[in-house]
Amino acid sequence: LLIMGAVLAAIMVVVIVSKKITHPVRQLISGIASISRGDLSQRVQVKSRDEMGEISDAVNRMTDDLQENRKELAEVEARLRVYTEELKKKLLDLSALNKASGVLISALGLEKKLDLIVNTAISITNAQKGLLIFTNGRGKRLDLRASQGGDININGHKKIARWVMRNNKPILIKEGAGGPLFEELLGKDAADPIMCAPLKTKNELLGAMAVESSMSGKDFTEADLELFSTFANEAALALENASLTENLIESRELDSFNRITSIIIHDLKGSI
Repeated sequence: LLIMGAVLAAIMVVVIVSKKITHPVRQLISGIASISRGDLSQRVQVKSRDEMGEISDAVNRMTDDLQENRKELAEVEARLRVYTEELKKKLLDLSALNKASGVLISALGLEKKLDLIVNTAISITNAQKGLLIFTNGRGKRLDLRASQGGDININGHKKIARWVMRNNKPILIKEGAGGPLFEELLGKDAADPIMCAPLKTKNELLGAMAVESSMSGKDFTEADLELFSTFANEAALALENASLTENLIESRELDSFNRITSIIIHDLKGSI
C-alpha cells in the first residue's frame, strides 16, 4: 500500500508539473497563432517569471510594435489618399485653366469676351451664377457689364466688389456666414456661397468678377477660391488687351478717316 501510494503521489506530481509546463506553452502557441492571423489585439497571458514569461513578454512587445506600425501605416495611407485627391483636383484645375486661357486669347470683341469670361468662370468653378462689375476708378462708380444665372443681388455684389477692390484681395463667403464683415457687406440676411476677386492689371483696376451658389449645393473651398482668383487675373489681362486692341483699331480708323477727309478737302479746294 505504501508503494502504491508513493507511485500514485509521484504520478500526480508529474501530472501537475507537466500541466504547469505545458499550459504556458499552449497559451503562447495560441497567442502567436492569433497574431499570425492578423489579430493584433491578442496578448499572451503568461504570468510566470521563468523563460516562458520572458518569451511571452517579448511576443507582447512585438505585437505592440506591430499594432503601432499598422496604425501609422493606416494614417500614411489616409494622407496619401487625401494628397491623391488633391493632386487630381489640381490637375483638373490646370486643365480647366488651360482651356480657359484658350478662350481668353480668342479673337473676339470686348463685349462678346465679357459674356464668354462669365460663362467660363461659372464652368470652371461649377457655380450657378456669375457676373462682371466694372469701375471707372478706385471703386467710385460700379457698373454691371455681364451676368448669367438668373436673379442676382446686384447691390450686395457691388458692396462685395467694392471691398475686394479696396483691399486688393479675393473673398470667400460661405453659406450663412456671419460676423461684422459679412454683416457690413450683406446685412443680416443669410447669403449663398459667393466668391469675388478683383480684376486688376499692373496699370489699371478694371473691376471685379464674382460667382455664386455651387452646383453641388456645398460651400466653395479655399482651393476653389485659388483657382477662381487665378482665372480672374488672366481675365483682367485679356480684358485689358481686348480694350487696347479696340482702342488701337478705333485710332487707326479715325486716322484713316482724317486722311480721307483731308484728301477730299484738298481736292475740293483745288477744284474751286
